[in-house]
Amino acid sequence: MANILTRTLLIFLLVSNFSTNAAELSTSKQIQQLYIAYLGRAADPAGLEYWTGEVDAGLITLDQIRVNLVNEQPEYLENYGQLSNFDLTNKVYENLFNREADVAGRDYWVGQLDAGLVLPDQLIIAFINGASEADKVVVANKLFVAECYTNNTSAYSDEWVEQLLTQQGPDAALDTCPAGDSGAAAKRFGMEVDSEEVALDPDAFFSNAAANGINWVSLEIFTLDGLTLLDTPLLTDAGFSLDTDYGNVFPVMLNAAKAHDIEIVVMLEGIGHIVDNQKPYDPVIEPDKLTPEMVSDLIVEIAFQAQQVGASVGVSEEAFSETYIDAIDQATAANMVEYTHFFDDPACRPDVQLSEDYAYYPRDATNNQEDKDYLREINELASYLGQLGHLDIMFGTAESCGAESGVATAGGWGFGAKTHQNIALLRAIQFDPKLYVYILAEGDEGAIFPEEIDYIDNYDFGQSLVPLIDEFGQKPGDIDKPLANLVLETPSADAPEDVQDFFNIARLSGSVITSSMLAAGFDLVVTDTPVESADLYYVLTAGDVFGESVDMGIVAANLVDGDTPVFYQIVGAAPETANFAKVFTALGFDSIPFAIGNENDLSTFEPIPEFVSVDFANGTELIRYAGYSLELWDINQSGEFTLGHYVHLISPNDVAEGTEVLYSANTSADDDGLFDDEIALLLRNGQVHLINGGYIHHAMTGPLANLMASQPIYNSESFGYLTSGPDRTAFFTPYETAIDINLLGGSQVTQFDADGSRLTTPTVAIQGNRLIGTVGKFHLVVVN
Repeated sequence: MANILTRTLLIFLLVSNFSTNAAELSTSKQIQQLYIAYLGRAADPAGLEYWTGEVDAGLITLDQIRVNLVNEQPEYLENYGQLSNFDLTNKVYENLFNREADVAGRDYWVGQLDAGLVLPDQLIIAFINGASEADKVVVANKLFVAECYTNNTSAYSDEWVEQLLTQQGPDAALDTCPAGDSGAAAKRFGMEVDSEEVALDPDAFFSNAAANGINWVSLEIFTLDGLTLLDTPLLTDAGFSLDTDYGNVFPVMLNAAKAHDIEIVVMLEGIGHIVDNQKPYDPVIEPDKLTPEMVSDLIVEIAFQAQQVGASVGVSEEAFSETYIDAIDQATAANMVEYTHFFDDPACRPDVQLSEDYAYYPRDATNNQEDKDYLREINELASYLGQLGHLDIMFGTAESCGAESGVATAGGWGFGAKTHQNIALLRAIQFDPKLYVYILAEGDEGAIFPEEIDYIDNYDFGQSLVPLIDEFGQKPGDIDKPLANLVLETPSADAPEDVQDFFNIARLSGSVITSSMLAAGFDLVVTDTPVESADLYYVLTAGDVFGESVDMGIVAANLVDGDTPVFYQIVGAAPETANFAKVFTALGFDSIPFAIGNENDLSTFEPIPEFVSVDFANGTELIRYAGYSLELWDINQSGEFTLGHYVHLISPNDVAEGTEVLYSANTSADDDGLFDDEIALLLRNGQVHLINGGYIHHAMTGPLANLMASQPIYNSESFGYLTSGPDRTAFFTPYETAIDINLLGGSQVTQFDADGSRLTTPTVAIQGNRLIGTVGKFHLVVVN
């Protein structure tokens, strides 16, 4: 009688505890655990769908599934049914934790099994409830791998799943699980929201967010008006006051977010805007008190608040100097807070490097008044003036850092109200980011596109974006692409200020550089010095600006000695230094050519030729060569040249034998006609290329891509963002444009309109190996 009572009590405690722990997992994950523990494999899609449906419908319980697996399933009976209790205990340990049971634990559970106090189907309950923290990580990773497989069996081989489930260490799944798996198990989805919207009813907000597949929410807990939702002396001492409409609601937000398995990310950039006087703020705020130390202490406070309720928390920033970034990096690392940084950080400090894929440079702001007005508007809104291509730099940097990358999109700042999905899918094809964030584009009077409000509030990532990523995103079986390395020789902090400033502005040429690389069929990595074994290099280096110069790195200069194609582009003039001289010598020059620039902010002289004639397969076209800068002394100059543009005076007739002049044109007219001669713009000697001009336009993507690729890609100019490859091609354009592109692979065309809806009949088609047709504004074309 005593044994029966003991066994009954033990079973009750096990099942009770397991039910408590299981409540933290979905039904499908609990069933996956059973498959892993008792069958040693991931659930097959049909089996998982059947059992999940039965449980959710109330037709069967998880306990009954467990009993069924052990007592009735042929697979279990064949592989485990004849094992001794000793071997069975070890086998379940191995399946769950990748290790044998410890001696004391094994002997105890074998004794319980021998005495009939515990049944074989109850081992998983006991082992998971008693798991160490390290063992829990292994189980979590195994669940991750199993879901990767079950949700997209075509992307993962049985051998790959078996290897990760049985052979790899605790971190193997998270490090090795390929892209292309299903949704939330491998990727995160989020939105940036108005804090007041959350504060009104935190539980209702996060419940709705979770229903839409969101697990990452970015919000502000203090405003430039001097109000805060967190009652802490750190903010009140700096002049902020608790918002009396909501009170100390931040802890409530954290608790509600935790209940729905959502991470709150606190936006810190407001402090950067105040400290650097970037945006107007209430004079009650005291900027002098917003020190790096104060920001560090605030992160500690945020972490403490999250730990009190067991919530996940992060911080994000985009407007801080290096001193603040260092402080944020150290504070987040020490307090287990995720650090998200907008744009790239070559120092690899953030956990997540996040793009702002919602502003693009107009194609023709010089002649198109609509483009010019747009550029002026986003200038006044203090929006970042980037391009999708320029922001490729962030993804390439994250890749070189081994950091997670994310894409943030918004309608209104450059794109249509519902183009979020197209941009997110484009990035999934290009770079496989792990985080996708939708942001409402707002101006001084609210959303620029009012229809975007409903779109963002009701967008269902799980139902809408996840299936598209699974269908079109990168897959583990994809053919490897060659690697292109963009080398950004960013001047150090002690370099002359003008050199630093103009190099950072000239990085906008990254739009054409990276777009060309992706169009030519390369993967991208961005570093400050060349990586080994790249298949193509592109070196963007500062040179001399306004008489102050920085030398090229010796490693970058030595690329001329190799066999790998290398492109050099100099922001300013090439100074008389050994490393620059080595590059020009490789191009056949006895000395460094003289450079001219517009160094007067009142000058109308534009040295870089505005257009260049390019021969495509379909004929000769006049292509915009000169790019833009951001050194605007007058907002009405938006989209025009202003200051600091350089070009070397290289006559096509004076180049050495063996050096090809691929493109040439006349310089833009100056006041006295002194520099109106034809100059060489793109030169090549062997594998060494020179791009002449510090700022080149995105329209040069086609010509550059054709030079970089193993075969021509563009048969005519097609203004947009192209990513080519043997497995899939993607093309997105901010303008309606005709395309004629040579494909590297793929045969199935899918087209999405500006609202992200599939077109029943695409406006482009494959003819032979060419993709031909007209793509509408904000449309995305994918070829699988």
